[in-house]
Order: sequence, then C-alpha cells, then structure tokens
Amino acid sequence: MIRYLLIFLVLLLCPIKSETFNFLHIPIQEEGRIKPLDSFARNQLLKIYGKTSLTIYDQKKYEISAIDWLYAVLRQEPSSLNQSIFKIQNPDVVNALNLDKTEKLLYSFNQINKGLTEENNIELIQRIATTDKKFLTLVEKQILDLSLKHKLFIDLFNSASCVIPILKISDPRIADAFGVTENTKISYSYYLRNQIQIHHALQNMLQIIDENNENELVLFELKNIMDGIAVFENETFIRNHSGKLNSSNMLKIIPGDNEWISAWNIIDELKVSGSSSTQYSRLLFLAERIFNDDNQLKQTHLNEYKTILQSLSNIKSSILIREVNYNQSNLFLWSLIFYIISLITLFTLSILKKLPKNFKLIPFLMIGIGFLYHLSGIIIRMTILERPPVSTLYESIIFVGLIAVFFSIILEFVKKDNLSLYVGSISGIILHYISFGYAADGDTLGVLVAVLNSNFWLATHVTTITVGYAATVICSLIGHLYLLKAVFNPSNRSQLKTIYNNMLAMTFIALFFTMFGTILGGIWGDQSWGRFWGWDPKENGALLIVMWLLMMIHLKISGMVKAQGYALGLVLANITVALAWFGVNLLSVGLHSYGFTDGAAFNLFAFIIFEISFGFGFYGLLKYKNFIKYG
Repeated sequence: MIRYLLIFLVLLLCPIKSETFNFLHIPIQEEGRIKPLDSFARNQLLKIYGKTSLTIYDQKKYEISAIDWLYAVLRQEPSSLNQSIFKIQNPDVVNALNLDKTEKLLYSFNQINKGLTEENNIELIQRIATTDKKFLTLVEKQILDLSLKHKLFIDLFNSASCVIPILKISDPRIADAFGVTENTKISYSYYLRNQIQIHHALQNMLQIIDENNENELVLFELKNIMDGIAVFENETFIRNHSGKLNSSNMLKIIPGDNEWISAWNIIDELKVSGSSSTQYSRLLFLAERIFNDDNQLKQTHLNEYKTILQSLSNIKSSILIREVNYNQSNLFLWSLIFYIISLITLFTLSILKKLPKNFKLIPFLMIGIGFLYHLSGIIIRMTILERPPVSTLYESIIFVGLIAVFFSIILEFVKKDNLSLYVGSISGIILHYISFGYAADGDTLGVLVAVLNSNFWLATHVTTITVGYAATVICSLIGHLYLLKAVFNPSNRSQLKTIYNNMLAMTFIALFFTMFGTILGGIWGDQSWGRFWGWDPKENGALLIVMWLLMMIHLKISGMVKAQGYALGLVLANITVALAWFGVNLLSVGLHSYGFTDGAAFNLFAFIIFEISFGFGFYGLLKYKNFIKYG
C-alpha cells in the first residue's frame, strides 16, 4: 500500500504543464511588475467579480477562465457586456440604480451601465467621489465601489480597441483600396500605418465612381467605415489635448525606454510624428494578428512577438511560463486539501482502533504530501520574484504555515504519537484559510518596497522572525492540546507528560528565533537608517513575544506555575503573536504598516476574545475538577 501511495505522490508533484509561449504568457507591466497576461487577467477579474474564474449561469452552469474572459473583453465581444460579473448584495443599492433584483445578485455591464449613467446617478457619484469616505453612508460607499468597478471594465474594454479588427469592409473595390480582401475586418492601427496609401487609393476609386455614376451603396459603406475611424480619431484627439482619457493605457504590453507602454501610446506617436520605430510597428501588426480569431498563424506570430520583446527588454519567457503554471497549479489549495485529509484520517484512526498497522502511516503521508505542495508553492514564488520567501503579510502567513507544519512533522518523527500531526494539520488548515482571505485582495506576487528590497536582510531578519512566529504558534497550539487532554482524558498521564515536554522544547525554539530575529532587525535598522527601529510597532510587537516567552520560562523555572498554568500561558502567547503580526496594521504608523483589510480589527478582537475564553475557560474547568476531586 505504501508503494502505491508513493507512486501517487510522485504523480501529484509532477503535473504536466505547457512550456509553449502562448497568449496567456504575453508579458504586461502592472503595479510596477512585469507579469504574464494570465496573472493580469486574474487580478482584474478578482477586482470586479471577486474570484479568479467566472461562473456562467446559462442553460447549464459552467466556468470560464480569467484569460478567456479578458480575451473576450479586449476583443470587445458583445457577450462580454452581458456576463453577470458585478455583485450587488445590498437591495438599497439595487433600488438606487433602478435595477431589477436578480436571483444570484449578479449583474452584467449593460445592466449596471444603464443605472450608473442616469443623470441623477452621475451627479450622485460625482458628489460621493469628492467626499471623504468617513462621511459616506454604507450605500454611498457601495455605489462608489461599484462605479470604480464599472470604470475598470470600461478601461479594459477600450484598452486594446486600436488593434482589434472591428471595421468590416464588404465591397471589393473599397477592400482593394485598403489593401485587403473583401469581407475582411481591419483595425485602427492598420489604417494609421497605411493611411497614405489608403488615401491615394480611395481618391482614385472615388474619381472612377464619380465618372461612371456608380451605385451610391459603395459611398454609403465607405462613409460608415470612415465614421468608425473617426471615433478612434476623436479619442486620440481628446487623449493628446486633455490627458484625462487614460483608459487605453492599461494594457502595457510593449517595452518602453523607462516603463512599458500600451498600443495606444504607439498610436499617439504615429499621430504626432507620423511614424514609429520599425519594431513598434511590427509589434502592433503582431498584436492585431494575435487578437484575430480567424488567424491560422497565431502561434507563429506569438513566437515572433516574444522574439521582438526579448530584443527590447531582458524579460525571461521561462519566468512568465513558470508564473502561469504556478497560477494554474493551485499548489496551496492542494496543500490545504491534504492537510484536511490528514486531520480526517487522524480522527478516523482515533475512533477505529483495530485497523492494520500500515493505515496508521496515512495521516503522516497525507500531511507530508500537503507539506511538499506547500513547499513547492513557496519555492516557485521565490524563483519568480527572485527574492527570499517573506516580504508581505500574505507571504508571512503562508510561510508561517509551512514552518508550523514542518515543526509538527519533526516532532511526530521523534515522538511517533500522532499528537503533533493534529497540531500540524490544524495550523496548516487555519493559516491556509487566512492566506486565502488576503489573496483575495489582488496580486500576491507584488513588488517589494524599495527600502526593504535587501535580499540579505530579507533572508535573515524577516525569515528568522517569521520562523519565530511559526514556532510560537506551534507552542500555543500544543498548549491548547494539553488543556483539552487534561480536561477530557486526565488519566493518560504519560501522554500529558509528552505534550508538556513538547511545549517546553518548542518554547525554547520559539524564544531563540524571535529573539535572534528581533536583534537582526535592530542591526538592519542601524545599518540602513542609523538607529534601531525603536519607534516601529512591529519591532516592539516582536519584542513583546520574546518577553512573554521569557516570562513563562522564568515562571516555570521558579515553580510559580505548574504544567496547567504553563499551558495557559502558551495559549495566551498566541495573542502576542496576533498583535505583533496583524495588530500593527491597525495603527497605520511605522514601516511595517501594510496589509490592512476591512474587518481586520473585528477579526483580531474576536480572536483575542476566543483565546482568552478558551484558555481561562479550560484552566478554570481543570481547577474546578481538581477542587471537586481533592477538596
């Protein structure tokens, strides 16, 4: 059986992913980082829809990927305007926009556009946008949020319009003047690149039509085509004279001198100077071909697009492909699944005592598989970002989860009593769920603040202090386990003794890493700013953990607390970790004030109340039982 489980593990950890440069690998600059179009698509859909894939409720329910959704939006396909991606849960917002309530509380762009563009609502949104958020009502905040999502969709919808073939030419004579075959669609960028030749050909064609008094249907079609071109001409005019129409600059897929530029930036250059670099013109042509669904040579054009990009920048296609594979692999989700399986099998084994011996290895194997998925995800992130594993709040959560599971596996390997697997599985599950909440805020592969972008100190201070967080969390969870066992199974003294010894060992490990990490933070601060970060709440919070652990060790050595009191103290140590880890973000001061999300204060205080209630509740219950038993 073990052999089959190992084969299963190998197959799971070796997913076959595409190494071919494809549409979703096209590099784009967003929020200071070069990323694949797949990541960009996921971020935009997450901002609007709240998820990284879109569920369609048609005759039957099905899902489309973020990149397919973005492709349809960029190509201005009518179906994208009717997809229900805007969620409105508050009925007051629905009424304010004069919308009909839907079963899923989801609305399409066409539906909300009608409500948001009514004259009275335009005035309302303008007033809300210029008002301080603290003075807005809940409904006003939600209307403002919806209007921002509405604008984001419009920005995306227009961002590639200049390279999308949307102007259809049916008449063969007009098509010949434009240099294409009949029933072909052309883009605005095609017209601009060839406008001199097109104008000469059209003049000759119109002269022939006038001389022969031919059918006016030709002129009517030509007028419609030129009207379509005029729409783009008007947009470029407004862009160049007001600077307020910035929507078309979102899709920065072309390397520039300082930062990447969009196709519309090249159009601006063509309009102003009448010409553009040969490589830029070629990239525009390739973008047209890539966005043309009827093109049989799409992969060839994608490969040429990649070649030109690599000549203009130092972008590595292997990194882009790796990030897309990371996005699609869902390594942390698989890790969570195996942690859950491990916990379920642990409960099952505790109930069914007469299972074969080999079955007792299943929880260990399951948590091991989950750990390998977890580790693989973090390593891949490191190779994509080319820096140590921890620099943001999200990264600290997944890293603490990894180290917590690692410590649990080591303890289980030494003790072989399954108790550490409970702690590891529970910590892995909880921290994964917390990380998923922070991942919903947007791109988790963000660019690091320049002042912190020091690989040496990221690899020492930040990583060390985060390992200290993980060790302290494990201490606290073992403390929880001790109190539970002491209440519900007090007769098993040998097991309680084992748990107590684990608590002591992990306390010293936690103290070492938190203290050493805090000292390294002081050295970093002194070298970078000429002083210790004494003003920074994060460093003071980390010092609070050190002081709490030192206090518990001294109370233990002096005999002022016994095993039960020591377990209570470690349960409460979780509060110091939460305050240092998450609480500083509520203060909005200091270098480490990042990662603030709505509802964070409520969640933090709820956690503190739970830990206090659990710790003192079970400790008090133990004291009461001892009083009843011994008087």
